[in-house]
Amino acid sequence: ALLASTGRLDGHVGLDALLVAVEGLVKRAGGDGLEDVAECTAFVREIRIAQHFRQTLAAMLPAGSPGPALTVVQAGLELGQDVALRCVASVAHEVDEPALEKVSHVPGGGAVVSHRFVYASGQLDKLTNGTEAFRSLDEVLGRSGVGLSDVVSCIFFVRDQLKMYDLFAGFYDAFNVRHPPPPTRDELQA
Repeated sequence: ALLASTGRLDGHVGLDALLVAVEGLVKRAGGDGLEDVAECTAFVREIRIAQHFRQTLAAMLPAGSPGPALTVVQAGLELGQDVALRCVASVAHEVDEPALEKVSHVPGGGAVVSHRFVYASGQLDKLTNGTEAFRSLDEVLGRSGVGLSDVVSCIFFVRDQLKMYDLFAGFYDAFNVRHPPPPTRDELQA
């Protein structure tokens, strides 16, 4: 079973309280805690909060847990809110069934395997068509035993909406031409 949760926090000094809330949701769904979180996107008002978030998450994970596939995005949030989380956890159906099989983090982005799904951390690109990000994503997925043809969903964060057609051209080439079928996608300005 997958669990999606969104939480918001006023002020970044209490990030641990936000993560404890996510952990509580996972436990109520039958999981062990933060180690069952397969993927997490942190939307931060100011990018300087990102390092504090990464450190807080790492400190709260059990020893030896590599943590979720993590993407941190600077985004406009509601007034007075510094962080919003969107996390997905994998919870075992049976008591003796492991919830997650972790894949070690790889250069350029990590991945977490949960049952039949691979969650990849965000990939960055300086090119407006996303070529570098698609290539990096293909490498991360390849180390997990899958490829771009297996992708079912992508979320794109673009700084300049005027460059969206460039991204569409790169997406079309990567997914429609070279690695069909194309996945669903969302594009957001961040």
